Amino acid sequence: SEPSHALLVHSAAAAAELPVPHIALAMGPFGRMSRVLNATLTPVTHPLLPAAAAPGQLSVAEITAVRRSLGYLPSKEFFLFGTPTKHSPSPAIHNAGFEANGCGHTYGTVETDEVSVALEAIRKPSFGG
Repeated sequence: SEPSHALLVHSAAAAAELPVPHIALAMGPFGRMSRVLNATLTPVTHPLLPAAAAPGQLSVAEITAVRRSLGYLPSKEFFLFGTPTKHSPSPAIHNAGFEANGCGHTYGTVETDEVSVALEAIRKPSFGG
């Protein structure tokens, strides 16, 4: 099956204990899941191209959607800490980008000049940056 084939590809790559980042994927229909699981420089296609450059190639949106559905791309919370932050365009800019790429992250502000308040947010498991 496709998932077990992808896991075999990634298990073989992990067993090789390569000292550098590497791309481990399979071609064709069985290659789709290996592309989802690949974490480094995954080759992708674009939906406006007439055809994928390689058999089994997926778009960034397709890979992101599968990763999110499998829990491989958990939503994270990003913040701008300080005072004043209420007029910063950063949340609008970052949230537009997060929405456009479908990652599910959020970006907000924490209006504070207290280090303890910032540390409380930073220590949450959902903190992304």
